[in-house]
Amino acid sequence: MRIDLNTRATEGVGNAAGNSAAAPAAKAAGEVTGQREDTAQFLFDRVKTQALTPDSAQIEAGKLRVDALRRVLADGSYSVPPELIAGAIVAEARV
Repeated sequence: MRIDLNTRATEGVGNAAGNSAAAPAAKAAGEVTGQREDTAQFLFDRVKTQALTPDSAQIEAGKLRVDALRRVLADGSYSVPPELIAGAIVAEARV
């Protein structure tokens, strides 16, 4: 399989529709060797891409958790139970 990293997003969509000039040459080469060329095409769907972005409530919740952790660390009152520490040591040793 060959992936062209220099292809722009708009070019990839055009190639997916069959507008590639290299397609006939690749097909002919595949017929000669008895193999077909494996190609990858990237299609960008704006709706699906936007669904992956976090909403403002998720961002705010993350900021609140980070701020709370910063306060606890600054106060020096952050403590981890010994069981969790031991579990982390054992898990790290298994890797």
